Amino acid sequence: MLRLGQFLCIIMLMKRLNINITDDLEQDIKTVMSHYGISKKTEAVRRVFREMVGRLERESGSSGFSHLLGAALKASPNHTPRFKGEDDLWS
Repeated sequence: MLRLGQFLCIIMLMKRLNINITDDLEQDIKTVMSHYGISKKTEAVRRVFREMVGRLERESGSSGFSHLLGAALKASPNHTPRFKGEDDLWS
């Protein structure tokens, strides 16, 4: 059973956001719920926000290795390679 101090701590840490849902947004939320098998609207909204934040982070290159894409193309070519092809690596 929760004591009064624990109960107050839980209430004070939780934030609440109230939004007005249009018919179009209601349909979009239901689509997300159906697609992911989610039963609560709040969880569907959380999922969409998490996915959007992840996408923004990937686009900005702030997470993962996306900033390395194309890095090899920027390097100068080796005009005197040790191996002429892949077969020479194994001989």
